[in-house]
Amino acid sequence: MDGEQLGRIQTVELYTARLTRGARLTCGRTRLNVGSVNGGCLHRLSCSTRHIIDVRPDGAPPAPGRQAGDDIIGGHMSTQTVRLHRWDEIALEKVTEMLSRKLVTGEREMIAQIYLKRGCLVPMHSHESEQMTYILQGALRFLIGGEEITVREGEVLHIPSWVEHQAEALDDTFELDVFSPIRQDWLDHTDEYFHR
Repeated sequence: MDGEQLGRIQTVELYTARLTRGARLTCGRTRLNVGSVNGGCLHRLSCSTRHIIDVRPDGAPPAPGRQAGDDIIGGHMSTQTVRLHRWDEIALEKVTEMLSRKLVTGEREMIAQIYLKRGCLVPMHSHESEQMTYILQGALRFLIGGEEITVREGEVLHIPSWVEHQAEALDDTFELDVFSPIRQDWLDHTDEYFHR
């Protein structure tokens, strides 16, 4: 792997990467001589964000177009930072009398904790975002394409982009929704369909 750029920012983890003796792993200011790591087998290394990771022979310059301190995510430059979110520190947003939520948003995806009271009806709607709904407690009955689908505790429903759907809480329900891309209408409170 000499001379190759390796990287995944937002906490870099390399598992069982086979490296040649004499290669050097650089993560920001941290340097590791591979010859000293179990005969050239690096089992795991974690590194915080905003650092380039490269594997190259000792003394070799960085790969073309790269400098120490650059961020790489899947080969693309990034200015994003790693953030830890704690659900118990996020304010609960009351959307209606029957539905509340907490949101965590990244650059391209969003996760939401949703609390629905029994009988809550989320009216028919669609959105660009692909959606995964994971029921932690309770049950939701979805209406999709004229078909009823009941999703219960421990089950996950995948809803593709632009597919119209409606949901009704059969019990008090606690669930997680994951969206990609993010639901901008939820962030700027233009999600009027909740109030039909």
